[in-house]
Amino acid sequence: MFSLVDKQDSTTGDSLNWWTGLILFLVHADYPENYMQEKLIHELEIYYFGNEHHTKLLKEMKQTYTAGQAIHWYTRPNFTLFSILNKAMRQHNIQVAFLFGSYLKDLFLQLKQLHRLYIDKQEEQQQEPILRVYRGQLMSKSELKSLSRASANIMITTNSFLSTSMDRQLSEIFIDTTHHDDDDEHNGILFEIELRSDSDPKSQIFASIKHLSCVEDENEVLFMIGTYFNIKKEDDNVDLNQPYRMIKLTLNDYIDKTKFEILSSNNHGLNLKREISRRFMQASFYNASIEEINLTFINILRLYPNEEWIMAMKYHYLGEHERHKKQIPAALTYFNQGLELCLECINGDKKLDFCLLILAEIY
Repeated sequence: MFSLVDKQDSTTGDSLNWWTGLILFLVHADYPENYMQEKLIHELEIYYFGNEHHTKLLKEMKQTYTAGQAIHWYTRPNFTLFSILNKAMRQHNIQVAFLFGSYLKDLFLQLKQLHRLYIDKQEEQQQEPILRVYRGQLMSKSELKSLSRASANIMITTNSFLSTSMDRQLSEIFIDTTHHDDDDEHNGILFEIELRSDSDPKSQIFASIKHLSCVEDENEVLFMIGTYFNIKKEDDNVDLNQPYRMIKLTLNDYIDKTKFEILSSNNHGLNLKREISRRFMQASFYNASIEEINLTFINILRLYPNEEWIMAMKYHYLGEHERHKKQIPAALTYFNQGLELCLECINGDKKLDFCLLILAEIY
């Protein structure tokens, strides 16, 4: 659910990790008409074949879904859309992320709109009290150990959507109903997240979704993928009277320049060349694998099959990936493949200006 972020490495505009960069790309991509019905819902129908309950819900979704209903379907009771989505996010499942692409975009735009309302309200009320939200869950002991080691110079970031509640008791009940005494692999965890009035509200995307949720009693506050938090000092986290471990977080108001430009933009269309060359790929691919880079570009090309220069970009970033790891022969091989594709595009007068830009970067 959380990933550690080295704050020192996150002070530059290039600090987005590749997964967050991919998600930000997807929420700004342009999709063919009926993409969700023909891609996502179709695959879910295959997955749930023979399941009468989910087949019925998917039929309803296919016939009635609109962009303004993303939160409604995310919170739909007895429907596993949100769990499949967040599992794919945690596992960095590129194929599933692209299947959910248009839905991710709808969900992001709804959250962004609601967050704007939160900012307006905060600006009207100069001294808004501190808001605390809670999340009860089970956490593997290995992940808990990793979080416990986090020091003052470490941020954590969400790698999936993060559902929280304003109701602490409700979050505690969730721990009680999911944690079993004979479970030696997990600990019950209660996250307390402090949203302070003196932090910059524009730095992160979150919103109360109570009035749009199918389960209003949960008083849910939903955080966008890639939200930054700080862990409070260990001394503040220990409560010996509770049967679970409490971890206190504060919303971090650090603003990543690349991320902020993307989140604050009012242009929800896609300048594909700009997004790939200046934003999406600035989210460092150095920590991704060769397979992940290949799969990412394969899926981008499926979205934009007429943009042949995308493959040249793929080889360019594969080359940069290998050069960063000091694998010079492999890097040169990828750069050469990128050059050959660029020359083919130039000879065919396809995206001439952009191919020349790629050539310049490779040289």
